[in-house]
Amino acid sequence: MAAWANSGCEVSLAELKPDFKIYLEGGGDKNKALAISLRNAMRTFLQRAGVTRLPRIVACGGRTEAYKDFRIALSQKTDAILLVDSEGPVQESSRWAYLKRRDGWEKPPGTTEEQCQLMVQQMESWFLADIEALATFYGREFHRKSLPPSQTPETVDRVRLIKGLEKASEKTNKGSYHKGNHQCEILERLEPNLVRQKCPHCEKLVQACLAKG
Repeated sequence: MAAWANSGCEVSLAELKPDFKIYLEGGGDKNKALAISLRNAMRTFLQRAGVTRLPRIVACGGRTEAYKDFRIALSQKTDAILLVDSEGPVQESSRWAYLKRRDGWEKPPGTTEEQCQLMVQQMESWFLADIEALATFYGREFHRKSLPPSQTPETVDRVRLIKGLEKASEKTNKGSYHKGNHQCEILERLEPNLVRQKCPHCEKLVQACLAKG
């Protein structure tokens, strides 16, 4: 890759590109430590997925806050992607159309489909794509048979999935699944290729990031 010399230092063309940002649901409202952990975990996941131009992750707390922050970023001409849980099955071919139907969220003028990304039905659906990562994290007392079938994680009801995670992990040393305590560490352990194969919307997210260069 070509580079520019600058005061004796070489700067790659990729480094000269402005940052793009992902406005991510999660991290807890006013929980700085959790927000930092989530940012780092998502960057690790994307890096392991092969994304070389890593985004800045903005952990926004609730999904509505993520959408509001995303719109503010657009008004400031920020190159931004929205990433939220779908909280249900997605049948629409357009993700913006899904959010319009479910949440009443309007597609901001000038945005593309790639700027709207979904975790279907929630981030924990990704966990179901890599049960070995779950088993390694929780240890020998993890009861994987308590989990729902894992071949098509995006079709698994989100409440059923959380209950299954809690049941499968309740007798482990780490205790029953807790989003704030366990989510980020599990995300960092996932094998991205497995998640991309089993969760089509995760693949769409990775492709949107790869397209940034």
